[in-house]
Amino acid sequence: MAAWNFLDGILYGYHGDIELAEDCALDDLRRDSARRGRFDFLTNWGEQFDGYKSFLLCPPGDMARVLSDRLPPGMGLGVAVSRKGLIDAASGFVAWFESESQRLGVPCRRDS
Repeated sequence: MAAWNFLDGILYGYHGDIELAEDCALDDLRRDSARRGRFDFLTNWGEQFDGYKSFLLCPPGDMARVLSDRLPPGMGLGVAVSRKGLIDAASGFVAWFESESQRLGVPCRRDS
């Protein structure tokens, strides 16, 4: 819960459904947005992700953690996964998405 609230607070200004008071100057917000914006994940892809907030944590080692407010009941906010499994799943999704974009004739922007 502490990791969730930290990430939710610095990236989106919330702790769950509670909006945090903002007392930063506009220049501070711009600086923070530029620095932390790279952690913003799947927020501009359309309605299919509306209402789903998740975070990926990859500390040193072989394990990673997926935090999500939409995991099945009883799982809490996070699950431990292998780092390799997470990378393989993400790579597979990117390959599928690019293939579908090409098949449908829709440009696919890739930042790498």
